[in-house]
Amino acid sequence: MSEKTYRVMDSATLVRLTQKAAKQRYNKYPSMEFLKRDLDPSGRHLVTFHMLHNDGPEIRTVLMVKVKETMQPVEVALDMDISDFNKLEEVMVEK
Repeated sequence: MSEKTYRVMDSATLVRLTQKAAKQRYNKYPSMEFLKRDLDPSGRHLVTFHMLHNDGPEIRTVLMVKVKETMQPVEVALDMDISDFNKLEEVMVEK
């Protein structure tokens, strides 16, 4: 079997990074309305894709977000500082 490493975050971190992205006028982030209405407060959210963006000061990520009352995640994009991305927890998954 092979292993793959993913970054994950809890709901409080997702809200904090979304607020930071809005304040820094980044292009991609979920709406606060969506987060307040649908985000599972005890959810963990998986970064499924990331790339350097705008020549490197930020990273564009795609996350699978755990929402209330369903096990089906929702895909959202979130731009964040590289330093914030590097602080996210890493998990190893066997394929």
